[in-house]
Amino acid sequence: MKRIKRNKTAGITLIALVVTIIVLLLLAGISIQMITGNNGILTRTIVAKQATEEAQIIEEARMDILAKMATSKSEDLTEAELEEILSKYGTLSTEEERIKDKKLTTTDGKYVIPVSEIYNGTLTLTFSIAKSGVGYYADLNGDGKITIEDDGIIFADLAKGASGTGLGQSYSLEAVIETDEIKFKKYEESSTTFSGDNAKFGEQKWLKAVNGTTGKNRFYVMALKDVDTSSHYWYSNASHYISGQTDKTPYLITEEGIGIDSNNKAVGRKNTEAVMAKFNKATTNGGWGLAITGQSYNDMFEAIATKYNSSIGWFVPSKQEWAAFAKFLIGVGFSITNYNSRFGLKNYYWSSSQLSSSPWRVWNTYFSLYTFNYNDGASLEGVRLCTTF
Repeated sequence: MKRIKRNKTAGITLIALVVTIIVLLLLAGISIQMITGNNGILTRTIVAKQATEEAQIIEEARMDILAKMATSKSEDLTEAELEEILSKYGTLSTEEERIKDKKLTTTDGKYVIPVSEIYNGTLTLTFSIAKSGVGYYADLNGDGKITIEDDGIIFADLAKGASGTGLGQSYSLEAVIETDEIKFKKYEESSTTFSGDNAKFGEQKWLKAVNGTTGKNRFYVMALKDVDTSSHYWYSNASHYISGQTDKTPYLITEEGIGIDSNNKAVGRKNTEAVMAKFNKATTNGGWGLAITGQSYNDMFEAIATKYNSSIGWFVPSKQEWAAFAKFLIGVGFSITNYNSRFGLKNYYWSSSQLSSSPWRVWNTYFSLYTFNYNDGASLEGVRLCTTF
């Protein structure tokens, strides 16, 4: 019988094959985990790329902030300035009140960055367009404090508008809505209040215009003190002076209204400019010539010349501008018996509004009766100025 010869070449067993496959699968799993896991190479690459992009946004925003500080020559930013810079990179969350607590969502929506990671320095408080400025003091020269010689009290806010009756005179200040073409100046709110004996209108914070801001003046401001302690003629003495002039009637029918035009000029400012032009013009050219001759006639427009020509741009309020101020006074405790003791006001103040030229009449306040009166320019009245900013 023939024997069958066995092949001694050993083949792979099924068990070995299974073990090999399991090992390979384990190795593959480990490799995939190393590449795609939470701490994998691919994940870490993506995270590193995102961190780099986010850091680049933060760095660019910080560079813009430094450039703004260099331009404004200030170590601080206002909230408005920071918002303007960050708007280039995305949108800010609205839930938080303080800007430093807000988050910036980048334009592409990929990143949400806390504002505090971009800027954590000092911020001055930007006054919101949603708030009324009426009742705040106004730091008109921007020196960071309130003085009765240079500053005033805000009695009307164009962003809000106002209407009512003051001293028996109705007025209506139309609210101005900001658009792409019409923007108000930006203002900072003080962190402290103006108080003490000179705070006649109450203890309150003050506003000042942001350094370098441009746009439409938003507020009407009444001076905190009179031009001087004297009383003055309107322009009566000037008319007496030009008796040799062909036109012996220097009357100008000025406006009674309230409001600020596209050139940032209030009604009272335009009235005052019209009369000042007459005051400064030679008699041979239809003016009064007082500024040319240097003679003093105790006219109001002679007394206000320095303040009128200052950078603050003071002017004599119109009738309705006085009415708006008088209405404001009611809200801070005015009465016909305390206008002087509480607020340091005279009874009679000139307005820049004429009633008529024939007979010649000019409107003036009459606080003791809470009304308006009219007089000819030969009367002696107090002078308090107003401005817009």
